[in-house]
Amino acid sequence: MDKKNILTYQGLKKLEDELQELKVVRRKEVAA
Repeated sequence: MDKKNILTYQGLKKLEDELQELKVVRRKEVAA
């Protein structure tokens, strides 16, 4: 695998994690 693909994959993973976190936080705020 070349470096560009690795960076893209890591970046995508990071974005997905942040998106998931936003969903969870928003859900908690709505529930509160």
